[in-house]
Amino acid sequence: MSNSPTTRRRQGEHLRAQLMAALAAAPAPMTTAELREHLDTQLGRPIVIEKIYRALVILAGRGEIHRVPTRGRNTQWASTPAAQRNSADTVSQQTADVPLRSTDGRPQRPAI
Repeated sequence: MSNSPTTRRRQGEHLRAQLMAALAAAPAPMTTAELREHLDTQLGRPIVIEKIYRALVILAGRGEIHRVPTRGRNTQWASTPAAQRNSADTVSQQTADVPLRSTDGRPQRPAI
């Protein structure tokens, strides 16, 4: 199987779509670990938790999901109602895998 940037981008979008579907169907917010366990079952193969977290951070940056304030270490996530989504989602989806740039042109990473 090819490991080209296009293939990786498609795989990333597929993973993010799976996460969105899981959160949309969930009756309550889910932790990163719960989402990983759910996807492991859905896809029939283990997924590294760092991949899950990165995908969640990208979705949160797009405004499609949000972190739910909690006490303790476990971050919980919930989907954002469609009415609250920014109309720029389409543009964000097309450029999600392009590194963010600061005003001086250096790449930036999302805050974790």
